Amino acid sequence: MSCAANTTEGAINDLESVPCGPLDAASSRLLIGMLLRGIDADFDERTVEAMVERSGGIPYLMHHLANTLRNMGSPCTPASVAAAWETFVHDRDQSRGVIHFLTRISRYYADDAALADRLLDMTAIAPEPLPFDSLVEAFPPDAQGDIPRARVLQVVDNLVDDHYLRDTAAGVEWRYPVVRRIWRVRRKL
Repeated sequence: MSCAANTTEGAINDLESVPCGPLDAASSRLLIGMLLRGIDADFDERTVEAMVERSGGIPYLMHHLANTLRNMGSPCTPASVAAAWETFVHDRDQSRGVIHFLTRISRYYADDAALADRLLDMTAIAPEPLPFDSLVEAFPPDAQGDIPRARVLQVVDNLVDDHYLRDTAAGVEWRYPVVRRIWRVRRKL
């Protein structure tokens, strides 16, 4: 097929995986300023910082917050940003675009879905990163008396690979705090 398309095939895959996470703080502030000017909003730097914090640097959330602020018709202040965020997170229709991470666990994790949900819940409510061993200790031994270390490790690794969690020197924690906050609201934690 490559000959018909006048292309060649490489013997090795030299494509590198590039994680596209949130924007950095400076880029977030720039985009938010443009969005707020685009909706003809009067705003100050505190409002921009509130939007950076609430959106977690995720452009989709920045756009959605700006649109919600425009529709609210109130002044753009840190308080109105907080109100727009709460409206967004608690309105299932508005936040439907970002909840795919909630609904895909059962499909992608199959028999390990309950374990994945529990690990995500534990890390979502933890005030600081959780050491891996404390995650393992939260699960009882199986019918043979074996501690489910290998199974927990596999699920944690999958959650890290799927960008839910990250593994740091301090322990396991959510990769994106803003997604963690949405998870907590949707799971009523």
